[in-house]
Amino acid sequence: MVNGLNRFQEAVYRNGHFAASMQRMLIDKGQNDMMKVLRNGELLKHLDEADIEKAVDDALNFTYASEPEFGPFKAINNMLVRSIVGTWIAPFPRFMFKAIEMTYNYNHTGIVHGLGEVLYGSAAGSTYRSDKGFRRMAEGIA
Repeated sequence: MVNGLNRFQEAVYRNGHFAASMQRMLIDKGQNDMMKVLRNGELLKHLDEADIEKAVDDALNFTYASEPEFGPFKAINNMLVRSIVGTWIAPFPRFMFKAIEMTYNYNHTGIVHGLGEVLYGSAAGSTYRSDKGFRRMAEGIA
């Protein structure tokens, strides 16, 4: 019963964030009325598969349900989920690891990590890694 309420609440928030992310992308592409786009069946005319994947990833990140980014957390998460007793030991491993990552990112360690990614990304010529580093630095400052 309690887990059912938890899953319902998570689904409401995840679906809402997915819709908000899709709407944000439509606005960025010049479509201010998402309902009109949906009614006319033109969603795929304005958004491609990568946009929809980004909206899904945004929603999963928002509810702490995405894969952990930190390699050891990802490995432990996969081990717990695939084993028979793993989820008895840690009932919600993704949530737990994502919460730890969020704590890491939103303090001084996030700033230092982000600065390292910016410097490494700039040296390697990777704008993606630099952008990710700037995002992590902003999270650490917040």
